[in-house]
Order: sequence, then structure tokens, then C-alpha cells
Amino acid sequence: MDKDALMLKTENDLNTRQIFNDLSNVHSKTLVTLTNANHYLVHQPKPKEKFLISKHITPRNYFETFAFIDYVSTTGYDEVPIKLPTTFFKSWVITGFALSPKTGLTLTTSMAMKTVKNIYVDIDLPNFVKKGSTVILEAEVRNYLQKRMRCAVSLENKKNEFEFATENKFAREIVYTDDIQPEKSQKIDFHIRPRVSGMITLKVYASCPLASYVNIKKLRVI
Repeated sequence: MDKDALMLKTENDLNTRQIFNDLSNVHSKTLVTLTNANHYLVHQPKPKEKFLISKHITPRNYFETFAFIDYVSTTGYDEVPIKLPTTFFKSWVITGFALSPKTGLTLTTSMAMKTVKNIYVDIDLPNFVKKGSTVILEAEVRNYLQKRMRCAVSLENKKNEFEFATENKFAREIVYTDDIQPEKSQKIDFHIRPRVSGMITLKVYASCPLASYVNIKKLRVI
């Protein structure tokens, strides 16, 4: 489960104490009927409605939960191979539980795990900009590899929604290269001038010999 979901509400995860507290409030009642008469259960079929009823669809693709799989083990031990989602930076909380007709219910201690990309690029955008004005967009490249890498960072302009505030202002893209130390980041500025109003697309690439990443964002132009 995504750790962000737990920050919104702690009850989103399994809790041993809460489960057993809920079970202690459940009482079973049994009704026994003794009779020598014939007992018939007559079920009247419900007539079909002429109007359409929307069918309830249970969602299957949960982004916050990447694994919910049942495993059956006769030895009490099993390995669960799971591939983590390919998101950039996430903190996952993994909790397992087991049910047995003999020993009952048990839960594992929740384990936290983080996933990161080898290289990542992000671009800081204002809420909006004016058409024809010069805007400085700051892109930040992070190197999560364990060695220094020479990275190329580019801003794409294939739709001609803006122009670069440089000598080659009608270029389809501008590329900058820089050496980034391991576990460090580097900031690069792109100077652009929007040519159209509305939402324009900004596509930033970051690449090195061992990894690459692309980030696409929208910028509002008034």
C-alpha cells in the first residue's frame, strides 16, 4: 500500500488490535426449530423490472495497492515474488496476514520499502504566464546512481507552442549537458516565450548512458 494512503487515514492498513477488538464484539446466535409438520420454503421469484438498472462495477486496478494476492501453504512457509510498480519515488507499506482453521488469524509486522528511479527530472512551473512574455523554467535533474554521470537534459518544442529566448529561438528542442555527482542534483534553466494562449505542453527529457526519464507537464498561458 502507498504510504500516502496511510497518512490520509491510519485505518486504511490492517491493524491487529483493531481486528481482534471488532471480533470480540461479534456474538453468534443460533435458532433451532423442532416440529413434526411438513415445512416448505416457497421462494417467490421477483418480476423483472422493465427499466434498466446500472450494474455495479468493482474496480480492479488500485494504484495505491500494488499487490493483494492469496497464497495457500501447507507447510506454513511460502515466498511471494512481487514486482514493485515503476513509479519514480514511493514509500510502500507491506502487511501480510494468514488465516488457519486451527490457529486462527495472525498479521505480520508492517515493513516499509522505498522505490526510486536511477535518474529523474522535474520542472518547476508557475500557476500561469502571459503570452509573449519571457519565462524562466527551472528543471532539476537528480542522479540516484552510485557514480557520476554525464546527463543530457532537453526541452521539446515540436508543436511550436512557444519559442526559446535564445539565438535559435525556433529550434525544435534545446539540449544541455552536465556532470552530476552520485546522489546529487543539478538545476538547469530554460528560457521560453509562449506563442499561444491556453494550455501548452512541456516535455522535458533527461538521459545518461545507463538510464533515461521523461516528464510531461502543462502550463497555462493567458
